[in-house]
Amino acid sequence: ACFWLFATSWFADKYRKRGIVVIFNACMTLMGVAMMGFLTVPRDRYAGAFVGIAAVNSNVPTLLSYMHNNIVGQPKRALSSAMLIGGGACGGIAASNIFRQADAPHYRPAMYAVLATQAITVLHVLKNFYVYSRLNKRADRGEIIIEGQEGFRHTL
Repeated sequence: ACFWLFATSWFADKYRKRGIVVIFNACMTLMGVAMMGFLTVPRDRYAGAFVGIAAVNSNVPTLLSYMHNNIVGQPKRALSSAMLIGGGACGGIAASNIFRQADAPHYRPAMYAVLATQAITVLHVLKNFYVYSRLNKRADRGEIIIEGQEGFRHTL
């Protein structure tokens, strides 16, 4: 997970493409969770755990930096960071309730929930691409000033 985190962080910083890294990691998480939840060979399921965990852990700093790149002002950033981290903590609470012993050993309802959250992440970032691209184009044409700050453009 550490190697993957550094590799994706380097890519996102170098090319300023944080959203595509979030989408890629979410898709890798989808693949890893699907491997864990639906394959029958233990070796393959174990490999899925590595893929899914590396990708989902790499999305934590990527999501934080993606959010910070698209929000102007310290109070807004502080509140947004608290909400994002608090939401992640709620995920831990939810996990303790959806990974029920009654569903062992496959935990299908929990796997479906994890797959759904990652799919929603992909859809949300794609929505951001659409909205942010339109706002950036309007700002480039001089029609608007984004976040009240001249020269600010959303990071995709």
